[in-house]
Amino acid sequence: MAETLRIGLIGAGANTRTKHIPGFQAIDGVEIVAVCNRSPESGHRVADAFGIGRVETDPEALFRDPGIDAICIGTWPYRHREYAVRALEAGKHVLTEKLMGQTVGKCKSMGRVSKKTQKHLATGHQRHYSILYDNAVDVIKRGLIGELHHIRAQW
Repeated sequence: MAETLRIGLIGAGANTRTKHIPGFQAIDGVEIVAVCNRSPESGHRVADAFGIGRVETDPEALFRDPGIDAICIGTWPYRHREYAVRALEAGKHVLTEKLMGQTVGKCKSMGRVSKKTQKHLATGHQRHYSILYDNAVDVIKRGLIGELHHIRAQW
């Protein structure tokens, strides 16, 4: 029998509730064991809605818990680097919401910590369907703009 991957959530806004939690819960061998939100009330609403057994308001409780293997960070991007680095240094794998970090430099520093700790670091992105998105993908795939290093889009 495969080992269970135990996930703690930091931040449980709309995207985490509609995408990440149902996605994780649909995977055999993955269990969401804790949710950390700013208030106990909001944390309990999420925990009750999704059958999550533990609520915290301090991310440090998740970082210190040896029973948590990975952290999903669903906060505003200005907290991603802080929480990701702390989680990686605590020996946890990390998934951040998009944007991974506010700057390329912050993302690179997160990557360096991931490499040093040998823990995985990833960012999730949900595709928003639109004509603009589809056109941009077509331009990129056809190589019409040269070698792509970074994209910044604003809606």
